[in-house]
Amino acid sequence: MAKLAISLWLDVEWFRPDPIGGKGATFLRDIELVRSVDLVLAYFSTTTLIGGTAHVVEKAMDLETPVYAYGFTGDGFMRVGEHDSHDAWGRSVPG
Repeated sequence: MAKLAISLWLDVEWFRPDPIGGKGATFLRDIELVRSVDLVLAYFSTTTLIGGTAHVVEKAMDLETPVYAYGFTGDGFMRVGEHDSHDAWGRSVPG
């Protein structure tokens, strides 16, 4: 996904959990990540929102950060959900 983002001229910044933060470090990292962005584009290997990326989507919704989720169908990606209460990005993201 980083290569795709770079090819679209998007900045890529890596967020790693604090190595001494214990079990909750990943969850805290997700919150930090969402607070630092204007938009979350989440990609899943299936059309079901599961795993750690689903937690990022959940935190985006909690923090009112626009989020669009895409799932792999076998033939490509399709939008499987979004939360953009002010439709700030609806016309700018892939359908």
